[in-house]
Amino acid sequence: MLARAREGYLEMKALAVLLALAAPLALAAEEAVRLDSAPIDPRDVASLQSGARSFVNYCLNCHSAGMMRYHKLLDLGLTEQQVKDNCSSRPTRSGS
Repeated sequence: MLARAREGYLEMKALAVLLALAAPLALAAEEAVRLDSAPIDPRDVASLQSGARSFVNYCLNCHSAGMMRYHKLLDLGLTEQQVKDNCSSRPTRSGS
């Protein structure tokens, strides 16, 4: 029984060494992935404001935004009142 366990250990060790040696070769053989560019214009303030409202009103309930700084919304051209009115946490609206 001990010989069988030792044999299994050696097989697993050989497999681990093989995988460790094969991984860099597989990465080196891959071609670079070409990503399409997204049509995003960071100067489109209306779109940024709309995205901020949509995120806060629909996504924030389930998805964390622990690093979100609400004062940054003022940089998008929103007033403090607009941030309070349009970007406050609300229950998710269904069907939208």
